[in-house]
Amino acid sequence: MGKRRSASTVDRETMLARAAIGLLAKQDWSRLTLAAVARAAKLPLRDAAVLAGSKIGVAGFVLRMLARETAGRYRAVSASDDPRERLFDATMTFFDVQRSDAKALKALYRALQYDPVTLLALRSDILAVSEEFLALAKADFGLSPRLQAGVFAGILLRAVSVWLHDDAELGKTMARLDGDLRRAARLLWPKPRQTTASPASAKMKKASRHRKK
Repeated sequence: MGKRRSASTVDRETMLARAAIGLLAKQDWSRLTLAAVARAAKLPLRDAAVLAGSKIGVAGFVLRMLARETAGRYRAVSASDDPRERLFDATMTFFDVQRSDAKALKALYRALQYDPVTLLALRSDILAVSEEFLALAKADFGLSPRLQAGVFAGILLRAVSVWLHDDAELGKTMARLDGDLRRAARLLWPKPRQTTASPASAKMKKASRHRKK
């Protein structure tokens, strides 16, 4: 669990995230600098450096911001008792909030696909977002939270990879997400094991019934 950040800190992180998205609509991630993001956000570079550390930190701010926007927009439209369906709806809300900035965000995700070192550096942010989505969908039960978040993070990354090339209807994205959630459902939400009597116990009960006759 990360440290709780103050409202002013979150506001400045959002400013940097928004500035980065604006720049990514015009230039590649590889050419982006923390100084340029700070300038676009109208923040001193020293403040941006303390907050983000590097532009990798800004990418983390983008993910966290999208998670907050997802939480603000998500509505459980169905009264489904199935956690898989609730998590599907929450995740599709995540894609919905990205529509207006799809060009910039897709540019960021494409760059990260070929930058495993940066992805590794973002693992804590990715896991945190996964935990938030599971909690939002009331699906954070079953496995240990961190293990469950790790499983769902893989599902989310696979869905994002399809979203990069999908059309406005998001049919392929929904199909990938639904299929992966169905396959992982037993792992994400294992059913409690039913206790069964051992053969020896069954024989003892049978003998006891015979003695009572």
